[in-house]
Amino acid sequence: MKLELRSVRIKNCGPIDDIKMDFFDARGKTLPVCVIGGANGSGKTTLLEVIAAMAEMLIPKSLDTLDDHLSQKIPEYLARACN
Repeated sequence: MKLELRSVRIKNCGPIDDIKMDFFDARGKTLPVCVIGGANGSGKTTLLEVIAAMAEMLIPKSLDTLDDHLSQKIPEYLARACN
């Protein structure tokens, strides 16, 4: 299975009030590499932590436990990324 991150929107998380980032070009092709830059404290690490938390939520240890995995882990992942 191949997953591509096309965009992400984050609201009220750490130093981020509201941001939407797209990871595709003008033709709609997903970018293979994206450079994220900004001043200290602007939310670069928060953005990456949110993306990592979302990836963790999508990869349970067993498909049999997917529902349990999601219901238990979503609040934990987001709390960790947004604090």
